[in-house]
Amino acid sequence: MPHLKWCGWLLMAVLAAAGLRPAQAAGDPTRRDWQVSLYVGQFLKGTLLELPSQFVQGELGFRSATFFQLDLGYTPFKFDLPIPFCTGCALRNNQFELHAAVGQYAGRQTNAELGAYFMFRTGQIGPRTGLQANIAAGWGISYATGTTGLEVGRTDIQGVDTYRTQFQVPIEVEWWHPNLRSVSIVLPRIHHRSGGYGALAAYGSGSNFIGGSLRLSW
Repeated sequence: MPHLKWCGWLLMAVLAAAGLRPAQAAGDPTRRDWQVSLYVGQFLKGTLLELPSQFVQGELGFRSATFFQLDLGYTPFKFDLPIPFCTGCALRNNQFELHAAVGQYAGRQTNAELGAYFMFRTGQIGPRTGLQANIAAGWGISYATGTTGLEVGRTDIQGVDTYRTQFQVPIEVEWWHPNLRSVSIVLPRIHHRSGGYGALAAYGSGSNFIGGSLRLSW
């Protein structure tokens, strides 16, 4: 697709830059400062709160719209969360991240999108050897450069007079292995646009995309 050429060139540049970085930070989210991700997601019917039950019941509904996003993230600080009433106990290696993203829709929705948001990421979950994971969620702003064809507009008609500015809520699970150099997989990742129950747009005017990312860290 022509509109993905810039994603390919930027990803190649980041791959080259990541290869010049010291190996000790490779593949370990708790030791990285920067990350870049190439995300692909598919439109999901229903609200964000409905997704867990739809997934459990095998009733996820998709529509023919795909979202491609290139995301740059920076980790300004890491922190531990003490556990109350437990001396010396803490949830360790949590991260606070700042992100900027540019995306493009294809299919039944064709606008571009700009985003800026923060994320909180947990430390490692699971055993300290082999495949490892963390969970992250965030909040920010999403701006659509044109009509969002699958979102409901001010007249309650899909694709008509839609809201360009909405809140963005990213939710993801990141998987990585100590033997992989600077590479991790994000699966699943939810890209949610929301009016914030009327704060920016009418209730029910948002959208949900679910997919995954290839991530490079250094």
